[in-house]
Amino acid sequence: MNLVRTRLVPPRPALAGQRGFAASVIVLALVAVMAALLLSTSRTVAALDRELRLVEQHQLRKYDYRAATNTPPVRPAPAAALIDPEPTP
Repeated sequence: MNLVRTRLVPPRPALAGQRGFAASVIVLALVAVMAALLLSTSRTVAALDRELRLVEQHQLRKYDYRAATNTPPVRPAPAAALIDPEPTP
């Protein structure tokens, strides 16, 4: 007796190709989203770097230690005071 094997659902090669295409589109979309996030992050970091430099310059101008104060300028010591006296025996 010869039995014929039949499948309930025949294979669909076209459906497998569509799944591969959909997976490729999803992966490409995820890569595009990641690239957009990376680009926006790098731009934000660059803008924050510029802002930090600007704030630092303003603070250096505002709190400049060389700025004029109410104290008189320090005068250098006379040359005679810099010479060591001869040691006493």
